[in-house]
Amino acid sequence: MEVRIESLAYGGDGIARPGGAVVFVPYTAPGDRAVVEVTAEKKGYRRARLIEITDPSPLRTAPRCPLFSRCGGCHLQHMAYQAQLRWKSAILEETLRRIGRIDCPRPEPPVGAGHPFHYRRKARFHIEAGKWGFFAPGSHDVVDMESCPLLHPALNSLLGTFRTVLAPLAPDSGLHTLEIALAADPAVSAALVRMEGRNGQAVSDAVECVPGLRGFEVWSAPRRRRGRGAQRGRRLERRGELTLESRVGGLALRRPAGSFAQAGDEQNERLVGLAAAYAALTGSEVLVDLYCGCGNFTLPLSAGASEAAGIERDGAAVRAAVKNARRAGLSAVRFFRADALRWLRGEEGTKLLENRKPRVVLLDPPRTGCGVVAEAVAELAPERIVYISCSPPTLARDAAILADRGYRLERVRMVDMFPQTYHIEAVALFQRR
Repeated sequence: MEVRIESLAYGGDGIARPGGAVVFVPYTAPGDRAVVEVTAEKKGYRRARLIEITDPSPLRTAPRCPLFSRCGGCHLQHMAYQAQLRWKSAILEETLRRIGRIDCPRPEPPVGAGHPFHYRRKARFHIEAGKWGFFAPGSHDVVDMESCPLLHPALNSLLGTFRTVLAPLAPDSGLHTLEIALAADPAVSAALVRMEGRNGQAVSDAVECVPGLRGFEVWSAPRRRRGRGAQRGRRLERRGELTLESRVGGLALRRPAGSFAQAGDEQNERLVGLAAAYAALTGSEVLVDLYCGCGNFTLPLSAGASEAAGIERDGAAVRAAVKNARRAGLSAVRFFRADALRWLRGEEGTKLLENRKPRVVLLDPPRTGCGVVAEAVAELAPERIVYISCSPPTLARDAAILADRGYRLERVRMVDMFPQTYHIEAVALFQRR
């Protein structure tokens, strides 16, 4: 059937409404007229695949990557970048209104990337049957690639080097995953290799030939299968130093190569700057940063606070944060290794906060959001809550929790951390009524 694409869904699919029905069509753009074939009938909607564009939208552009639509690494290369920004911001607003059911201000203009290609400084590649690359959409089939236009040129170069040195070992060693992360200096990198075999020494000897590699680990772990997440397994070898340095807010932050970090330094700087603007610290406030990682927000923002506390359950990240604070000479910052909720309601958090009520709380939760942590934060009654979200649906759910407990969503803005993909990062400011 032929349909007109009216809008874009969170997830990147175009949405058509022939005869009032809802049809999701991947790799289409608002304004496209297209012939599609229905592939699945669901309750309330249908899924379809694109057969032919009969009348292209003015938002369309030619994808840079020859693997686009076959590789699951990106979703929106067929749309002009400014159109991607507008639609992502619109999706953010629509999601907050539909799921959160709150009084939502219109999002401020999106913060686009200065470089919407070659921005990713870390990546996980999958290896199977001589193929190295990302998974195909909706599957665990590996799409073979020599390079990716989303990756920093140094990452693309390293992928080629790893393929050269490890290809002779791949069939027998059970190699299945390679993770590479770049430091602020792209000539410095660290890697993690996963394999099903146990001959870690042979793999390590080969990897040691890769130039610019600061350090690496080799793990024995089961291959990721459909319906089962990645498993950490057992470390076989560790060589060199697995600490990488990046810069944010004028500070040099070091982190373990395997810890969480944003995909690109340029947009991370903008993200932290926006969080600081929303926090509006004047030097007299106590700041609490939940899910603080290695101090990406805590340390740059602490300069504007009288006292700051960062809470994180990853022990390696907390140790890195403490060292980062020490190197930067930031003595008014404390870090705690703890689950966010247990810290807030436990002895450590209660003791610290009983005479130091935080006026600003920063939340940077995982994709699952805060849930009951948002309830506990509202009980502290801070003046402002700055929420950094990588998932509009869970941000909307948590926004409703905060709204029910006396907070108003004052400002919200999308920061495009992952151009060419459907992923949406947002910073939201909640003000106590």
